[in-house]
Amino acid sequence: MRTRQLTLALCAVAAFLHAAPALAQRTTATIRGTVTDQTKAVVPGATVTVTGQSLSLSRTTTTTADGVYAFTDLPVDKYTIKVELPGFKTATRTDIVLNVADDRAIDFVLAPGGVNEEVRVVAESTPVKTVGGDVSGVITGQQVRELPLNGRNFLQLATLMPGVSAPDFLNVKDKGLLGGSDGLEPITLS
Repeated sequence: MRTRQLTLALCAVAAFLHAAPALAQRTTATIRGTVTDQTKAVVPGATVTVTGQSLSLSRTTTTTADGVYAFTDLPVDKYTIKVELPGFKTATRTDIVLNVADDRAIDFVLAPGGVNEEVRVVAESTPVKTVGGDVSGVITGQQVRELPLNGRNFLQLATLMPGVSAPDFLNVKDKGLLGGSDGLEPITLS
């Protein structure tokens, strides 16, 4: 009887550990920022709405006493952000592209004006990552289709990212798991 209880307890622990999520890999993104007025004073209580352009996702929040807003766990998509507060012109930014694990800081400066006035800004890609210290990248479907991968080994794609080097034993002639992704030694950042 005691052996059976011990076996059941060990199975329960193994099932719990097996079901633990891989927290090191993110599939979502974050948008955060600060809302200020033209004098650089923070604007608390502004309504901030983020809308996904292809997923029809919409979330709304209010800026804190420090004028800060944040939207976490956003799926990969192209977004529009709108900031509204009575006594100020509505500010809108469109075409904000979020990729996996992005943490984008998008600040707004509200101009005084009537409720009917709106300021629209089309977002451009930020050339330098201004939030966070992680290294990440996106390899597009077009790159996968057009790059000359010897043997079509998916691990070769990882070496396209800055700071990534392949171990000496990486076999690029075999496909998939036969090419060296058996977990003996991971691809490392240099």
